[in-house]
Amino acid sequence: MHIVSREQGFTLLELVFVVMIFVVLTSLTMPLFSRTLKECVRKNNMEDILSLMTFARERAVMEQQDYGIHFDAEKKAYWMIRRNKESFDSTLLRVPEKWGQTRTISSDVELQSNAWDLLFHPDGTSTSLTMDWIVPGQGTVASLHVNPILGEGSIVEKS
Repeated sequence: MHIVSREQGFTLLELVFVVMIFVVLTSLTMPLFSRTLKECVRKNNMEDILSLMTFARERAVMEQQDYGIHFDAEKKAYWMIRRNKESFDSTLLRVPEKWGQTRTISSDVELQSNAWDLLFHPDGTSTSLTMDWIVPGQGTVASLHVNPILGEGSIVEKS
């Protein structure tokens, strides 16, 4: 009696076909994933700026001293500042604590603003600020607005 045994498995052609399908699907989803990741980073940057604005405003009211945020469009960065009360010219100084550390903005964004220093005053008001976040090829993706009377910021996302 002769028993014929066939081993079960995949042929090389079947494996190549499955790998090709995987490569095609990956190549189609990577640009979408990359764009979504950049959008998440931008939104996170904007939320961080709003949080720092809130902290600067609260600190200005509590300490009865001007606090704010300085934006550097060229370096795509920002940090917290305060007005030097001891100086006659009222220069703006970087806050020495962790709040004064440099925070970066997404590298694919260009900033346009009517002012690069946003100051919060002891009475809760602030200077005016309108800043557009521009992505080359997409145009303005969001705008940061600060109401000087209330000293509150808001973000308007464009679609």
